[in-house]
Amino acid sequence: MKQKDFLAWVKASPKAELIARRLQLSEELMKSRFKRASSQATPGHSDVVVRRSIARINTELAIRGA
Repeated sequence: MKQKDFLAWVKASPKAELIARRLQLSEELMKSRFKRASSQATPGHSDVVVRRSIARINTELAIRGA
């Protein structure tokens, strides 16, 4: 999903959906870290994208007063 589309989705999504997506992204990041620690993962840009997505969701939740 492109950044602009993701931002629009974040702003339009209900709070519960954002919290569920944040949990899903956190688990994805954790799995990626485990793969990298066991030398199974190839280096890439995906961790940066996931961390930024989590940060965008956290920012929107903070704005909404979660």
